[in-house]
This record gives sequence, C-alpha cells and structure tokens, in this order.
Amino acid sequence: MKLSTLIENINTQAPGLQELLHNAYEKETAEAMRNLLILPLKNENINEKLPLLKQFFENVDYNNFQVLNLFFSDLMENEQLYLIGGTPNGDFLIADKKSGVIAIADYYSNKITDYIAPDFQTLLQILPILVDYSKKGLLNQIDSNAKKKTLSQLKKHLDKKYFKFYKNLIGK
Repeated sequence: MKLSTLIENINTQAPGLQELLHNAYEKETAEAMRNLLILPLKNENINEKLPLLKQFFENVDYNNFQVLNLFFSDLMENEQLYLIGGTPNGDFLIADKKSGVIAIADYYSNKITDYIAPDFQTLLQILPILVDYSKKGLLNQIDSNAKKKTLSQLKKHLDKKYFKFYKNLIGK
C-alpha cells in the first residue's frame, strides 16, 4: 500500500474542528487536539523505492502526532534497530531492522516491554483505528461498545503477541 494512501486513511479518522467545537472545546484547544491526530504530508513527491519506514520519516510531518500512548520522533538508528518514537513515560518506540517488528523498549533497561506491530506497514494500517478511538474519547463517546468495536478491528490486523498491548491499553 502506498504511503499517501495510508496517511490519508489515518487523517480521515481525525475529528473535524466543528465536531470538537460542538463538544464545548475552545477553538485553540480544538485545533491542538485535532493536530495531535493528523499526519500532514510534507512532500507529495515520495520516493517509493525507499522502504516504507524511510518514506514516512522523510515525507510526513509527525512532530505533533500522538495517539493513545504513542508518538513518533526523529528517526535514529544503530546496527540493529531504528528508534522511531516513544511513549509519554519516556520509553522508546523501536523497529527491529532484521525482523521489522515494532515494539516498546524500556527507557532504563532497553528491554522490550510490549510488542506493537509485526512491521511498520501494519502499524500505519492500524493507526486509523487508534485515531478513531482517540476521537471518540475527545467526543466523550467511549463506552464498552466502542472499546469492543476497536478491539475487534485491531484483532483483525494483529496476532495475539501484538494485540495484547492494545487490549491492556484499551481494556474491556
């Protein structure tokens, strides 16, 4: 799947400014909340010969994006992995170079604490689900049905190893 399509799928799930204003948010707050859930393309001329992860970090403005407990940061790498982001408590969001697995590594021990997705494409494919869930939270529409629907959608994309993180995060 093309990066532009994946990004469009994510951005279409973000709340509209009017939705947020209708739910009693002040304009500045509504704009800030919306900006947390969108990923603007910086560049329309994407080199599709690059791996998807590299395409993303070269062509997407990810600096304001944060969904649930995940955010992206400037791409750094060593021989074994890419550092692609983090969590609010300081842990690292990483991508293993060999397997492609996306995981969270503990800030202090660097040990993997949670597995997020089998690869970067899958992460981008589930982000619309996470953005939609976050939107429901902003609009005060989270209930047990919203949680069940979100978990059901995630389960279609993820096996047990990766689904566990979201089940623990979202709950039942």
